[in-house]
Amino acid sequence: MKNILNFISIVLMLSVVSCDGEEFVTDFDRGSGTQPVDDITHQTLDDYIRGAYWSLFALSANGNVISLWAYNDIASDMLEFKTYSRLNETGFGRWITPIYERQVSENTNRFVDHGFYGAYIVLRSVNNILDFYQENDVPPDNPQWENRLKGESYFLRAFAHYTLATVFAPPYSSDQNALTVPLMLTSPGSPTDLQPLASNEELYAAIISDLKRAIELLPETYDPSRDPVWYGASSAKRDAARFLLARVYFRMGSGFWTSGFDGDGGALEQINTIINAGRYDVPPHDDMLSGIYTRKDKDLPEIPEVVFKLDFVTNNPWRAPIVHEAYSRRTPGGGGQNRGLAFNKRMLREIGWDNEAFAAQDQRYRDLFVRFEAEDSGTPSGDPMYPNNEYLESFNLWTRKYELNNITWQIFRYPEMHLMRAVIRVESGDGTGAAEDINITRQRAELDPLTTATATDVEHEWIKEFAMEHRRLAYLQALKRPVPVPGNQDNPATVPYDDASLVRSLPNREVSRNPNID
Repeated sequence: MKNILNFISIVLMLSVVSCDGEEFVTDFDRGSGTQPVDDITHQTLDDYIRGAYWSLFALSANGNVISLWAYNDIASDMLEFKTYSRLNETGFGRWITPIYERQVSENTNRFVDHGFYGAYIVLRSVNNILDFYQENDVPPDNPQWENRLKGESYFLRAFAHYTLATVFAPPYSSDQNALTVPLMLTSPGSPTDLQPLASNEELYAAIISDLKRAIELLPETYDPSRDPVWYGASSAKRDAARFLLARVYFRMGSGFWTSGFDGDGGALEQINTIINAGRYDVPPHDDMLSGIYTRKDKDLPEIPEVVFKLDFVTNNPWRAPIVHEAYSRRTPGGGGQNRGLAFNKRMLREIGWDNEAFAAQDQRYRDLFVRFEAEDSGTPSGDPMYPNNEYLESFNLWTRKYELNNITWQIFRYPEMHLMRAVIRVESGDGTGAAEDINITRQRAELDPLTTATATDVEHEWIKEFAMEHRRLAYLQALKRPVPVPGNQDNPATVPYDDASLVRSLPNREVSRNPNID
């Protein structure tokens, strides 16, 4: 009997536990490593899709793809790494330091390795599903699920490849022929079936092709008469694929903002489609922290500005996302003062947030950040995690966006569509249109609207809205802007947007085992 290969790797990785605690697969033959095709149903394939989502955000020895997103902050100029933090003494610190210092030749980094291999776990998962549909008759149960399952597979394959591209590949606009990562468009036939490195051109062409297929196949919205109950905001619908395609085109550079591959309208076409659909909003919140970030959405109304989200999952309750430990944790104990990545004060001076009275006019500052002064600063607001006057500066500004250690991660937030369009508009000379877009977030933050906007206005709004949400490096590279070196200094040295110091080396483990990599 013909068998479908490689499902065993997914199930072993999952430990057959879903986000809700039920088993994914109860009748799986672990011993053989294969499952008869006649036993595969749409329900089985749906379980495997859920496993692929689980892999994106599940902390385990097998990897966490989303952890790679923090690279966009740590390797940019967004943060200051506090050397006096106990984060510097932990495993987290040992992994973050070479990224923060842009030591690209260092390639035995657990933080990077877990994300890299987590991405390939996702790729194997979804390729098994796509290969199954290509090689076998469609199962008779739930045939209305076929397009959704294919669409989710294409979306997740693009998501994993693009995440790898943002860390291990130079910007597309810099060098289309540069070698990047192994491109995985089918499941490997054996453990020794290893792929060569794809060029930037090949990698991005595959990402865009997969997203266009996802847009064709994914449902626009959830339909309770057709879709399983779990198919909610934590799973991709058509707008998630549109959103990611807009982000891909945007990062590829201005040549793809209004014209993309195969004659489509580039990033702007996808942006306008999402905005004009009217499905999302940027409503005011009494407290933006609890309204958007530190919440679990399972039993709460959907957030109207979230296009795609992921729930953090772990089989070990003591584990937490790196952004919680390094960015936001505020309570002493449980390992010490791990919080050590603060808002870059040079950037705070640029946007005026070093002046607390000015900054406090912005609800984002009030709700999403906390400022602690040094003990000898003459203010009573000393940092409870640094009670012994350990600050080496007058104050630090920390984000509160990741205060919970078990969070819902808002992957695609609707305001990005407006701020992306603001960049496109201001770069084309449309300051009025750019102002209309950034006013969406300014007014939610209780700031007066602008009648026209400059490129500086738009950049400042990006910083305030998305600070420490892993967009900074991609923003600078999309505009081919020089990237300042990390740290708090005025007029810092910069490197070109495509500098080799901004591209991580592949994990040593991968280089050693893959004979196709020189």
